[in-house]
Order: sequence, then C-alpha cells, then structure tokens
Amino acid sequence: MLSDENSLPISQQSPADRYHTNELSFALPSGLKDKTHHVFTITESGPSPFTLVISHSPIEIDDTLEEISKRLVLELGRSLQQFRTIQEPVAVEVAGQHGCRLEYSWMQQGVRMQQKQVCLLHEIPGKRQLIQIAGTSSVQGDQGLDWALRFEQIVATVHLRQPEE
Repeated sequence: MLSDENSLPISQQSPADRYHTNELSFALPSGLKDKTHHVFTITESGPSPFTLVISHSPIEIDDTLEEISKRLVLELGRSLQQFRTIQEPVAVEVAGQHGCRLEYSWMQQGVRMQQKQVCLLHEIPGKRQLIQIAGTSSVQGDQGLDWALRFEQIVATVHLRQPEE
C-alpha cells in the first residue's frame, strides 16, 4: 500500500480523491504531479503539417501569467534553433479566464516551424495550474493560414471543466 504521512493509503481513498482522465480514473498517490499532454495530429505516423497540443502543469500560488510567459519565451529562446517571436505575449480572455497569447517560429531540421500558443491559469479549490494550448505548423503560405485559422476556431470553443463535470 502506497501512502505518505499526509494522506490515506490508496486503498482507503474516497471516489472524490480519484484522478480522472477522459477514459478512466485511478487513485493518484500524493507527490505525483500531473503534467498531462493531449496531442492531436493530422497524420497517423511521421511528421504532421499541423499538431495541436494541450497540456497542463501545476504552478506556484504566486506565479502570474506575465512571469510565466516571460519564462516561457526565455526557455524557448534557449532551446529552439533560430527562435524568434512573431507576437510578444499579449493578454487575452479564453473561456472567461485571463490568459496570454504568443506566437513564435524556429528552425527544426531545416524546416521553419511556427507556433501559436495560449496560456491560461485555471484555479479550482486546492489546485492551481497552467493550461497551454499550442498549435504548431510546418506549412507555409495559404495552407499555413488555414491551420492558423483552425487554431483560432479551436481556442474560441474552449470551455474549462469544473471538478464536478
């Protein structure tokens, strides 16, 4: 039985203590951090001309979107080849929540990649997390604009689930 001094053994946790995914739920031992990624692509295998990634990760109680977006831009600049911002972080509202949007590009194996990203703070009792929605495309020209529009359409339909949903 896994447990720690601040929690019940997994076998004694109530249904409300269960971690839920789209397909299942399970007892998540304390100490494990959820850094889930949902990845959506066009192709079954190999590189996809457009990828949508939705991720979330826990954040500190005093983290602000401004600080998080600045750190993100710095980290991307250090890790991506020929990184450049297309749009500096700007405030947006998504699903009734304060968020920020940024757009940037970089080179990956000789191909110019472009990404639009929206970051949201999602707070529910006892849990504060950063949700990142990123649309990445290697497509240039009109087809690239088509995927940029699809990303905007997806973001416009975002609805944040509450714990009881």
